Amino acid sequence: MLQNIRTRNFATLFSDGVEAEAPMSQAERKRRRAELLRESAGRTFVRFCADINHALKPRALAGLPGTLDFLVREKSIGAASLPDARHSRQVPDGLAGLAPDLSPEAILDAYSRGLFLRWMLGQATLWAPHSRMLMEPDAAREPDELAVRLAAGEYRITLDRDFDAVIHAATSDAINQRTPYAPSARGMNVFAALHDAGFAHSVEVRTKDGALVGGLYGIACGGMFVIQSRFGLDGFASDIAVLALIRHLKVWDFKLIDGCADKGLDNLGFEEVTRQAQLARIPGALVGGRPGRWLASPQLLGQPVRDITAI
Repeated sequence: MLQNIRTRNFATLFSDGVEAEAPMSQAERKRRRAELLRESAGRTFVRFCADINHALKPRALAGLPGTLDFLVREKSIGAASLPDARHSRQVPDGLAGLAPDLSPEAILDAYSRGLFLRWMLGQATLWAPHSRMLMEPDAAREPDELAVRLAAGEYRITLDRDFDAVIHAATSDAINQRTPYAPSARGMNVFAALHDAGFAHSVEVRTKDGALVGGLYGIACGGMFVIQSRFGLDGFASDIAVLALIRHLKVWDFKLIDGCADKGLDNLGFEEVTRQAQLARIPGALVGGRPGRWLASPQLLGQPVRDITAI
């Protein structure tokens, strides 16, 4: 468990040398966030359909009565503490319980125990699948094509420059792809609050003309970073975002990167490990860390400084 978390102390804490924000008043930022993180009735319907369609697949359907019974009991009884990741359900794989407390402190506590958030039909739930995609930054693999594209300056990379835009784009992409368990509007705002507190971070991948074409966001617990979601509007931007993240976390002495259940990360050096192995590695990764806002290093990305600061 992370010790002595005081998120309010980090609300205005910035990493050394962080780039200046684009000129925008507090009221303008609030309006922009409200616009980006809202959810239309049509999008809510599509998100619910994705969850229902997933629940009706043969294996999930067989376990549906038990799942519904579990959720009803959880809702009616209430949970006095976080669920035990070791005892999560087999069907659906990894469902551990509801997440009634969505304060930054409670979420960080959950992630430090091997759990992560998903939304089922709009309800916040905690998960711990039987296997996870993990990597130590030192063990990263850099596919030649990605490294060449990054060095060539095809993309402009920033960190923590536009978290709201990234979570909006990642959620929109998940819903468009009919991916289940995408966050609701409330869920996106939960992660945005964690970003404001200095613990949720984003990587933005843009074209030379500034169009956002990829990125990721996730949560840092000490020296462990959990990739919550990523997206790419071309064949490379999503992996480029992960590669940029890895390079920074390696220099910052992070111990572990958790890709949750994203098996598409194997080409970058992530390995599928059992839940037992994952939980055993977490305690040693919670030391250290880098709370506050993050700054992209042009040197790590092979980009001239002007490409970072001009966005």
